[in-house]
Amino acid sequence: MKFTSKILLCFLLLCARNLLAQNTTHFRADRQLLTWQGDPSTTMTVQWLADLPMLPLHPAEPEILPLPAIPRLLLAEPLGNADALRQDGLQVTALFNEYDLMWHEAESPFSAEARLGWSDLGLHLLVRVLDPARSVDENPNRFWTGDSVEVILSEQVGSTNRLKLNATPGTHGEEGRHFFSQPRGEWDRDALQAQSRSMDLDDGYALEFFFAWEHLPDLGGEVGRPLGLQLLVNSRVDAETPVRRISLHPNPVTLRDPYAAYAFVLAEEASDPVRFRSNLVEENGFAPVARLVVPPGEDNPTVELRQENFRIAETQFEKKPGGSRVAEVALSHAPDQTRWNTLTWYVDGEAVGNIQPPDSLNYPPVHDGRQVNLHVWEASAGEAAADVRAVLPVRVHQWPGKQLYRVELTGLKPGTAYRYRVEGEPLDFGFRTLPDTLDEPLRFAIGGDTRHRQAWMEATNRVVMSYNPAFIVWGGDFAYADGEEQNLYRWREWFDANTNTLIDENRFITPILGVVGNHEVVRGYYFRHPEYEQTDEWRLRIAPYFNQLFAFPGPQGWGAIDIGDQVSFLFLDSDHTNPVDGTQTGWLEEALRTRRDRKHVFPVYHVTAYPSARPFTDRTSIKIREHWVPLFEEHGVRVSFENHDHTYKRTHPLRGGEIDPENGILYVGDGAWGVNTRQKNPDNAWYLDRFESKRHGIVVTLHADRQEFLVVSEDGDVLDTFLVD
Repeated sequence: MKFTSKILLCFLLLCARNLLAQNTTHFRADRQLLTWQGDPSTTMTVQWLADLPMLPLHPAEPEILPLPAIPRLLLAEPLGNADALRQDGLQVTALFNEYDLMWHEAESPFSAEARLGWSDLGLHLLVRVLDPARSVDENPNRFWTGDSVEVILSEQVGSTNRLKLNATPGTHGEEGRHFFSQPRGEWDRDALQAQSRSMDLDDGYALEFFFAWEHLPDLGGEVGRPLGLQLLVNSRVDAETPVRRISLHPNPVTLRDPYAAYAFVLAEEASDPVRFRSNLVEENGFAPVARLVVPPGEDNPTVELRQENFRIAETQFEKKPGGSRVAEVALSHAPDQTRWNTLTWYVDGEAVGNIQPPDSLNYPPVHDGRQVNLHVWEASAGEAAADVRAVLPVRVHQWPGKQLYRVELTGLKPGTAYRYRVEGEPLDFGFRTLPDTLDEPLRFAIGGDTRHRQAWMEATNRVVMSYNPAFIVWGGDFAYADGEEQNLYRWREWFDANTNTLIDENRFITPILGVVGNHEVVRGYYFRHPEYEQTDEWRLRIAPYFNQLFAFPGPQGWGAIDIGDQVSFLFLDSDHTNPVDGTQTGWLEEALRTRRDRKHVFPVYHVTAYPSARPFTDRTSIKIREHWVPLFEEHGVRVSFENHDHTYKRTHPLRGGEIDPENGILYVGDGAWGVNTRQKNPDNAWYLDRFESKRHGIVVTLHADRQEFLVVSEDGDVLDTFLVD
């Protein structure tokens, strides 16, 4: 069951009033996650994300200002139209510094303006950059570290169907260059085409762009078609100075946040120049904030924010260091409990700018608090024998419109199939507890770094699931959302991938266990937060989604899962929300000591002790080798699972920093489930036994006396097999 955001929105718009009248959690299979917090043979933690009921629509139609109009121009050629664009195109001068929202005026040493037009041929764009000192990075993968322009187009503001074109000006008499990167949605990257032309100016340069309609069928070329656009202009004086960036929208992360774009419409004639900008941001992770930015000035007029005939707030501008003036209004409840519609800014009674709120503002700001009943029964007994568990929701920090239901089912039977259903919902789902012995083989799958692209993740999921694992262990970097709300679409894609592949035809769901990685954390590592303290509050602050969506390993960031008296997984935090050393290492030593008699003990963590692609001298890798590896060696670990490097590797048996065929530990990974892969670092070759630059999953079958490993690529090819006894 897979809904696009548009389909879901339409569905909820039609059903909002009925949903409010029903006692339902709006249960959806694609937001479920089954895991364990305790003994997997006698417990199961069932959780799901529920959509909050949408607020009712207000009957009045909002009075919406017209969008900035891109004019139709009579242009016969794709390029060479700079004079026509300068004279008749739509002028865009509202470009801002990304850090302090400084308004860049023409006399600034680094500024830019754009002119937009369209013809029957396609979309035309001219960007003039005032930047006397030019420095272009010749490496196309690092174009943004020098003078360059990035153009991001979408069907409309909020659309996930968007593309990005990067271009650099020419230097030393050479022509500039351009290339596409990071298309999102339905774009066919191989079919994308564009043209650009670089021109030298006395005090900078200009780049002219052309996008043919035939290559952008979703944008079209007709009056009234909307268009989302973001411009990013990068500048660097030389290799010793930092990169400066200005953008059309104060929030420059359009590829991650589809609402961080400027809304335009194709028209016959140009509108007034684009001079005002407003957007929505998150303040402290909770309250959405409406923001209006205007040019420098001495007056301080009255500023109002209105929706239809409601005045949301009245405020005044605050001057920023760069000279621009900013007005902000925090949004909580929509007026008179209506749905948030288009908001309009008024300055001294004159309408100057619109905001189109994202869908999340159509929901109440907090959870609705309604208890639901979960019916659970043994699959062989039937629902008539169901046990009923009451479940209360909790708010998901920074995920507007969602609330989380979670219940740990205890007192279950080992090796038994169960089914469950939310009361009032039509579908039931199933799970199986694990056996508490290894009288029969136990199979699981393991890997990490799961989702650069949803299709890649699904391909590996399907191959691995063909081997019928009882559960999956993922060692960090799940959705690559970096702990930021603007990347929530990545978590949605991650859930969608699991819905499409980890629920079988009988609706049995494969449980998941996981450990934190750097891409679950804001800035990746705790030590990049100077004020960090090793507390639950701080761990939640820097890894909000992982620490709420994953009931295990819990807020402390590490923990153990024991299966019967023979199997243990030790989940560790490799410098992401906790230091490697200190309290965590102390816990690890005790956990290994008390499990020394177990045959199968597997440490699982994200950053590698023995990297395959990254430098051996990586800061966290060194700490793991200093603090954890000696404990692994002391307490008889045979195999340790690592991730992070986007490759497949199996080391030689290692002990004491040397190859030891008799007593060494195998370090296996390195996290390439659904991501771009990397090449081997030749400096690390001495300890690598096997290496593949391929996406893969690892299937492990545990017997009472041995461990069997099968490594399979996303295409189903066997990359490696080995046995540990």
